[in-house]
Amino acid sequence: MEQDSLYQEKLNILEWETVNDRLCSIKIRGKFRNLTIISAYAPTEDRGEEENLEFYSKLERICSRVPKYEMLIILEDLMPK
Repeated sequence: MEQDSLYQEKLNILEWETVNDRLCSIKIRGKFRNLTIISAYAPTEDRGEEENLEFYSKLERICSRVPKYEMLIILEDLMPK
């Protein structure tokens, strides 16, 4: 576990969060500003409106926690088959 901590320190990872099997985020310390990258895999259309609303609600909640002065990148597959 100590080795994982050292590896994380070298990469300047400030935060890592796995929300569920469709959403995760990582915050990286940058030279001038921090960078948050969100990986999002939207549910298919056949999953139902309730699951889609829950997914986008969680995605919005994650995005809203990123301060305006930090960079935000969202990598998403919004129309999976």
